[in-house]
Amino acid sequence: SWAFNEVIARLGDTWDARLAGIVMQLHPPDALPLVRTALNNAKLDPSLRGLALDALDAIGTKEAGQQITAVLTADEPAELKTHALHLLARDAGDAWREVLDGDAMKDYLAKALGDTQLREGALAFIGETRLVPLLGDVVALACDAGTSPEQRLKALGTVQRVASRAKRNDTAPFLKPIAALIESA
Repeated sequence: SWAFNEVIARLGDTWDARLAGIVMQLHPPDALPLVRTALNNAKLDPSLRGLALDALDAIGTKEAGQQITAVLTADEPAELKTHALHLLARDAGDAWREVLDGDAMKDYLAKALGDTQLREGALAFIGETRLVPLLGDVVALACDAGTSPEQRLKALGTVQRVASRAKRNDTAPFLKPIAALIESA
């Protein structure tokens, strides 16, 4: 857009909080290369990399969504991955449905449930987007005696969020282990 090009001409293209804020306000697709470079710069302050994710979310194109999801499978800090999941879960996942549907995302989330650093973000994402296909993995986590009580309770909360909006026939098979867990307590 002409406004974004004018900003770059006057301020330069050094990624900082001010430029990030301008990109979020204007959300020009022309900014994608600049934002991608900032996001992929491991030497950049983590908060500025998080702002790059926010800018991609504001830009809102399919390519921007693909950049956000790419963070999940890259060798990135857990905080950045959790922030990416939070953005992808916005509006129950509807904003990014086009890039979320697919086995790669489900595979990532299944692995993230097994990683104590990523688990909380994965549980929040699954609950927010109501991903019934991952309900079995979440139930297994909730029933796993080797999982901390706090994590088991968070998993149970996620089961409740998913089951509350799904069709009963879709969730009933997954809920039997939860019923058995309650009966044994």
